[in-house]
Amino acid sequence: RAPLPAPPTKAIVAVRGIFFVQVGAFSTEARANIAAKQVGGSSQTSGKYWRVRTGPYLTEAMAKAALGPVVAKGYRDARITR
Repeated sequence: RAPLPAPPTKAIVAVRGIFFVQVGAFSTEARANIAAKQVGGSSQTSGKYWRVRTGPYLTEAMAKAALGPVVAKGYRDARITR
């Protein structure tokens, strides 16, 4: 019998977690923080805008599952990004 493969290390899992749900981009930090709080995400500056995302997710399926509740909270333009 062949030995079982070793379980993935944290480093490999971190590399695989490359899917996010982008909730939106906002012109002010305050608006971005409100949106991030509503969806359980985080905000970060991206040029002159603030980007709000949830994740990272290990698979696209996990990101798709997270997208539904974000859209249901009124963020209809939310999408999955890498």
